Amino acid sequence: MFQIIFINICILISVLFITSQVFEHVDLDANSSFSVKFIIGIIGGILGILLMYFSIHITPTIILDFRSISQIIAAIFGGIISITITGFILAIFRLFYLGLNCYSLIASITIIAVSLGYGIISKLKFNLIIKLVIMFIYSLFVRSIYFIIVLKNRELLLCTLASLWIGSIIVCGLVYLIVLYLIAAHNQLKKLKEESSKDFLTGLGNVRSFDVFFKTALNDAKTKNEKLSLLMIDIDFFKNVNDTHGHPAGDIVLKELGNLLINTCRFFDMISRIGGEEFSVILPDCSSSQALEVAERLRQAVEKHDFILSDGKIIHITISVGASTYPETVQNLDQLIQKADQALYLSKQTGRNKVSIIM
Repeated sequence: MFQIIFINICILISVLFITSQVFEHVDLDANSSFSVKFIIGIIGGILGILLMYFSIHITPTIILDFRSISQIIAAIFGGIISITITGFILAIFRLFYLGLNCYSLIASITIIAVSLGYGIISKLKFNLIIKLVIMFIYSLFVRSIYFIIVLKNRELLLCTLASLWIGSIIVCGLVYLIVLYLIAAHNQLKKLKEESSKDFLTGLGNVRSFDVFFKTALNDAKTKNEKLSLLMIDIDFFKNVNDTHGHPAGDIVLKELGNLLINTCRFFDMISRIGGEEFSVILPDCSSSQALEVAERLRQAVEKHDFILSDGKIIHITISVGASTYPETVQNLDQLIQKADQALYLSKQTGRNKVSIIM
């Protein structure tokens, strides 16, 4: 028995780690796409087949295995769609694995019953641990009934049930710890990636993400023959905010300005904080006149906005904006940033709180 448990644990660990690499950049939850849930269901089915293949043969036609673990994994990470696919694969395989007979038919029905139960449990508004416990107990209950039906020898039945419960507790416990580790590792990797591409204060893109998105936007403008606009934004006299009200107040202003930019621009525009008080907005497929409209809307929104500090005091700020557009004001895409910077400098030099563009 313990040899089979060891083999099953090795299979589970291997498949779980491989799967975690396949879905390294994907969040596995109820909001995952159908294709992701379909793949999870297929992986769950393959894992269950492997666990059935390396099983304990109680009789030539009855086996004890830990396929329910693969069903739990499919239900937890893929929901009803994934567990339905996994259950269907396992039921078909078990039906013909040891020959088509009454035992395989009852086993397949048991698999379907477990899968349906898991699908319902996965929809319950409980946390992960409670769902796992309910699934675990439900599976043991249903599979115990299966063995009670198919095993007539009392001694063999008791031995089988003991093996089922003890083995399941050992395997489920280890799998639970592994899954927790993989979830923690996935979340940590996601956090590190976000921190490497997002500004820590405002949550906007940082210089790195700006460079990546800007290169993509340049390529799209060339290949699709689209217009591309860029806004460079700077807070006027931001040093005075820090000197007068303190750096925490300056942080509040930066965060709030970031929110204003997000709420004023289009959802697919790329907004970044590229310096202390400097921001940028990449406007794909946007003409010069449209870019100026967006810039002026931003300027007015900032000018009218009440920035509420932590002590309740309200202050007002203004911004200067420089704009450039390919191919209307810039014929060379490589000069788009330079032209926007020059326009921003012009705004700063001619009075601030204004939008400029150099034709």
